[in-house]
Amino acid sequence: MALSQARTAATTHEHDYLGAHVADLGSTIDFGLIRSAGLHPGVDPLGRAGVHYWARIAECYRPQTQKQALAKLTPAQITATELAGEPITSVIDNALGNDAPIGGIKVSTKGDWFAARPSGTEDIYKIYAESFRDDTHLRRLLTDAQRILDAALDPKERS
Repeated sequence: MALSQARTAATTHEHDYLGAHVADLGSTIDFGLIRSAGLHPGVDPLGRAGVHYWARIAECYRPQTQKQALAKLTPAQITATELAGEPITSVIDNALGNDAPIGGIKVSTKGDWFAARPSGTEDIYKIYAESFRDDTHLRRLLTDAQRILDAALDPKERS
């Protein structure tokens, strides 16, 4: 069977192997100790096999203080005007229907959005995003979401 045919078969499903690997690193590496020692590893401990993992690893093991800051984030702290090349149309921290807190922040454009909230079970925050275009646009959306959150959570990132 050709690869293109196999990828579209009803029995073919995508699986995020990287997510499980990154999530489990905390059970083998003491990131708290590394962080408290002020270390910033400059070499890839995975022998260059994991270079593309770094962004997900770093996000997964950010300090607890950033998770707490996200829980208190307000729409006024989001200063960006564009998301993935489109004007931001709304930034909310309460549900539109009943005005209940959503436990994070949601940033929307005319056609896309991202939401970020602290995890209830892990010392991380999670970013959810939706693009109605393609995977490339979704990756740009996630990259911009991270940049927007970094600027809001750490004002030094704005400069």
